[in-house]
Amino acid sequence: MLTGRRYRLELTVEQAAYAERVAGMCRMVWNTALEQRHAYRRRGASIGYAAQCAQLVEAKAEFAWLSEAPAHVLQQALKDLDQAIRIHGTWKVRWRSARRWKPSFRFPSPERPVVREFPCRRRTEHATSPSWSRGGDRQGDQGGRHDQ
Repeated sequence: MLTGRRYRLELTVEQAAYAERVAGMCRMVWNTALEQRHAYRRRGASIGYAAQCAQLVEAKAEFAWLSEAPAHVLQQALKDLDQAIRIHGTWKVRWRSARRWKPSFRFPSPERPVVREFPCRRRTEHATSPSWSRGGDRQGDQGGRHDQ
């Protein structure tokens, strides 16, 4: 059984700036892919996740700033878009605007994270960066500080 956990990372200023850039790139990939799907639907054709992933590789070669983000994070944005379109349809999926969309991205990793147990039954995950994250339960409760 797969389970999901939500963590709030405590990032340094440089890490936060990088995360904002990556989230912006994911938003751009989402919007571009959605526009492309709209264009295909207008012509009576369709394009899927695999074809858009292949085009993402070409886009990363063409635009150097796009290659700054990890490939699997951008592919996850395409996968999330594909799932949203399968559930709701091409025309009902909304754009991710900078004003109404909170910057975020999913970082799928094949490796299991290192987790430290605390006496209060909260977990802290060792992030890929030098900072630690603050753990929460599955419903999004962020919990308190565990600096002791």
